Amino acid sequence: MKLKDLCLKITDGTHSTVIDSPNGDYFLLSCKNIKNGSVVYSIDDRRIDNQTLALLRQRTKMSIDDIVVSSVGTIGEVAHICDHPNYEFQRSVAILKPNKNLINPKYLKYFLSSNIGQNEIKGRIKGAAQPCLFLSDIKDIDIQLPEMKCQQHIVDSMRRFLYATI
Repeated sequence: MKLKDLCLKITDGTHSTVIDSPNGDYFLLSCKNIKNGSVVYSIDDRRIDNQTLALLRQRTKMSIDDIVVSSVGTIGEVAHICDHPNYEFQRSVAILKPNKNLINPKYLKYFLSSNIGQNEIKGRIKGAAQPCLFLSDIKDIDIQLPEMKCQQHIVDSMRRFLYATI
């Protein structure tokens, strides 16, 4: 199936200029903050205030169980939003809101991180000076979709495997 048929929303972070708020409680992150399957940030990252977060969130609707994919510069880093996000993203990150009736969000993360998923992503990259993965191309990514019970089994197996290797 196409990713666009499995997600309620596919968007990216803000394209607008955002004013930093050095004492803000929230963060404005970019593709560099998605590493090794996680969203990673520190007190040194850009800060924004609650009003700015709320304004950006109106468009993205980012929440727990969304999947983020780096889409400009470094392309194809994937993470699952597992806690209430106290951050938003710049345009270099795509935000996928999986339809949980059709696809397990963690399965989607593992699929997009797999060799098959990465080949789907890398095959859609455009641009030479600055590589870019456009939303229209993300929406057309082919996803291998087993039934929900099998998706959960894959997620459980991956979790056991990853914890066993730590």
